[in-house]
Amino acid sequence: MKKRSKSKKVQLLISNKRVDWGYKQSVLSLQSRIDMQMQKREQKALLVTSTLPQEGKSLLALNIALAAKENGKKTIIIDGDFRNPTVGRMLDFDEKTVGLSDFFDGKADAEEILVEKDGLYVINSGSRNGGISGIISDSMMQDLMMYLKKTFDMIIIDTPPAGLFSDADIFAKICRFSILCCAI
Repeated sequence: MKKRSKSKKVQLLISNKRVDWGYKQSVLSLQSRIDMQMQKREQKALLVTSTLPQEGKSLLALNIALAAKENGKKTIIIDGDFRNPTVGRMLDFDEKTVGLSDFFDGKADAEEILVEKDGLYVINSGSRNGGISGIISDSMMQDLMMYLKKTFDMIIIDTPPAGLFSDADIFAKICRFSILCCAI
């Protein structure tokens, strides 16, 4: 069942040539509107979360990142969900790819956790999985964000569900823009 679910998500990425044209245009339009609002307020970071699992936040976050890249923005997406690192899976990263948890553990610096794939930059969740919100350091995250804001036009952070975990609250301190996904 999980394998089938993953394959459906990959099929819905706007980078997939077989994705419906209308869906792709909707995502491109959404990214454009988000970008206009962020530019008005001179912001670069966007947080994407949901209330519960399986509401499409990781898929939406990755599609917004792909749309921003397609629109000429130097874009990075951060997989901040240590419990269920979906962005890395959708991009076929090895689960043990160095990432954000390794940065917080002091095992890697900012340059080491950046991975580039087809013009999109990614910070994977890291080699440590599970409920590790206690390792997230506000000061380290602020330093990382300062570095990223100098380097990238758009920074997207995919977080775990805000209704279940405090991780989204921690990341929200550094983002002035957020999207809350919800299933109907």
